[in-house]
Amino acid sequence: MYNLWEFGDDLTFVKNRHNFKWGGVVKRIQNNNTVQSESRGQYTFQNIEDLILAKPQLFGGVPIGEEGYKGIRQTMLGFYMQDDFKMNSRLTLNLGLRWETTTDPKEANHQISNLLDIRNDKETVYPEIKAFFKTLDKNFQPRVGFAWQVNSKATQVVRGGFGIYHDLIVPFAFNQQTSKYPPFFHRLRVRDANTLASTFPNAAPLLTVANVAAVQMEPIWPTMPAGTKYNYTLAIQQQLGQRNVVEISYVGSQGRHLTRYIQLNYPNYEIVNGQKWYPARGTTAANCFGPTPATACTSLNITRRNPNWDRIRAKTNDSNSHYNGLQMKVIRQATSGVQFTAAYTFSKVMDQQGGLNNGDNGQRDPSTSLDPDDSAREWGRAAHDATHVFSSSVTYPFPFRFTRRAASALLGGWEVSGTSLVMSGQPLTPQLMFDYSRTGNSGAADRPDLVPGRSLNPTHGTGSNETQLGTAEHWYDPYAFMLPNPLGLRTPVPGFLGNVGRNTIIGPRLVNVDFAIFKKFNFKENTNLTFRTEFFNVLNHTNLGQPNLQPILQDGSYNDAGGRITTTSTHNREIQFGLKLVF
Repeated sequence: MYNLWEFGDDLTFVKNRHNFKWGGVVKRIQNNNTVQSESRGQYTFQNIEDLILAKPQLFGGVPIGEEGYKGIRQTMLGFYMQDDFKMNSRLTLNLGLRWETTTDPKEANHQISNLLDIRNDKETVYPEIKAFFKTLDKNFQPRVGFAWQVNSKATQVVRGGFGIYHDLIVPFAFNQQTSKYPPFFHRLRVRDANTLASTFPNAAPLLTVANVAAVQMEPIWPTMPAGTKYNYTLAIQQQLGQRNVVEISYVGSQGRHLTRYIQLNYPNYEIVNGQKWYPARGTTAANCFGPTPATACTSLNITRRNPNWDRIRAKTNDSNSHYNGLQMKVIRQATSGVQFTAAYTFSKVMDQQGGLNNGDNGQRDPSTSLDPDDSAREWGRAAHDATHVFSSSVTYPFPFRFTRRAASALLGGWEVSGTSLVMSGQPLTPQLMFDYSRTGNSGAADRPDLVPGRSLNPTHGTGSNETQLGTAEHWYDPYAFMLPNPLGLRTPVPGFLGNVGRNTIIGPRLVNVDFAIFKKFNFKENTNLTFRTEFFNVLNHTNLGQPNLQPILQDGSYNDAGGRITTTSTHNREIQFGLKLVF
């Protein structure tokens, strides 16, 4: 159950060339819910053979009687002041300042805990901490804008502005994590093969914290400032004739304190040849590469940084992004009722993590950073980046007129409309679908190395096997990638991270045109019937979906299906009929 209590008010004062505004809002948020998983327990098997032989690889579950209900309480405050100052008949300035904040999120029944430091053996609980995390209240947001009429006829206008905006952290952004916090809710993990085999399928002996070596958790960073966006624009608008407008604009933004996930409790590693190397767990690193190691290694027990915990995927907001875009728009409104709009955008988006929501980016971008200690490794094109985007829309009412009432009712008043979208391909990340690095980072698939001399975007020309690239069968060349091998060994050694970055491969473009024809029949003043026929993908253009992102198989061989596309991003041509009665 979600309750929101809100009070706000505004005041406007006009004097001479000034238009002053003040206002504020107070919101009390009561979020009562639970977002828990594996409450019924779940066995994982490595393959079908192990399933038949009753040899589970992993059990995940929750102790009997525990549940993740939380009553989160937060208050949001916001105040602003603004002045629209008309300096003269052609120039208007907009000056404003806004301040927003949220209180530290608390829990109605004091079921508050968090893992403040990965070195801690246990989570910290209330009353030692009073809230799940601390927010920062320095959310001042200056806004400056102007509008300048270049000529006396106002056919040419220049607009620009700068503003700072904050994305306040409210319960929907963190309740999934806080619902699963120990000691009130434990996500248990049992990986010992003998224990699993001896108890299967009776999971009851496993559902106690005392019998489990490590507990999984998804903590939130102890301090979470609000996400910040610095936005700046400059636009020139020119009127051509009486009904045509052309606009050219630049839009830029910088994002700070953006959310990303990092795996905090990664295994211990050695530095070999300047690279992180993760030996196999349960061993020591005294002999890194055999009797004659290439690099001296200390005797290090290969466990997680803190063996008291299992996987610890933390949510923090220390990542960045930036956007730069050139936009052009043409608008025409004819006297006959025809309306036409066409827009083109040339842009580039860069960020450090994108796949927080698989509904947004599918599987094209991992949901967890590959190396939590090196955020620069994740800097790359955003998964939603598209260099070129063209869109258009048109509405045309048929000008036919009929003297007879019956003919006018049936044949008059029809309208057609259409939209189009042409977009260049969005980037993809080549991935190894197995834990080659031995980090156990389930949210971030390992990435390969680039074969020396090859392109990070091998989608053009002829592939290594004389195959034509950029097709549904071979969108990219998997032979442009190889297993991570920073030491240049004849047989690569597992435990290294690849040098390929995020989103280096550009996927297929999108071309789509929709069309509709409709008419409204008026029966009475407040009663009408609308008939509509819609054609989706009217050109029946095949828009290829996402290619297979795995260039290399687990045994080290190349994947014949790597780069193959077996889906489409849009349907084939579809026709839909509809009736809507309003009365």
